[in-house]
Amino acid sequence: MIGRIPILIKNSTLQETFGGNLSMPYNCTDLCYNPATHEKFWGFATAISPLDDLKAGNDSRLGPLKQSHYNWLMTRPYTSTEKQNPALTARNGQFVFANSTRWPSQNAVKTDIHIANAAWEVYLEPQSGWRPSWEKGLIAVAVLCSFVVAVLVATIMASWAQQQKLLGDVMVGVDLRDDLLLL
Repeated sequence: MIGRIPILIKNSTLQETFGGNLSMPYNCTDLCYNPATHEKFWGFATAISPLDDLKAGNDSRLGPLKQSHYNWLMTRPYTSTEKQNPALTARNGQFVFANSTRWPSQNAVKTDIHIANAAWEVYLEPQSGWRPSWEKGLIAVAVLCSFVVAVLVATIMASWAQQQKLLGDVMVGVDLRDDLLLL
């Protein structure tokens, strides 16, 4: 990938040559100089970045993502020739430029990166999802505590029912004894 960024020098005049020869065009007033901000075009900064390793997933900067067990995906807008090829993989209408072995889910974190006048999208999420590792243990403890509370409530209710039955038997026995004493 090649990126070109124009360099504008602040606090310049229209006649400024920046110590070089006069190879700049003479009649470039509107494009090369902004009289409102006093900025003059100096030239371009060009950056070349090989993206083949990134596309293949072999870039060294992807090592920490792989070691931390993340799913990642990088997309970019289609070019005019890619739009005509229906076999190309897409996500949200974007061309999948590079990705891990598994694509992130719809819950992945997404950020836009502006490269070469296009908004690329990067998706990232842990392979195990966003749920904490202790979640299953917490659910097991909650189920176990619920079971213990249910057993205690059942024991108390059974004890209360037995107490009511014994009290009823005692009361029936008291009534019979009173009846026998009256005879």
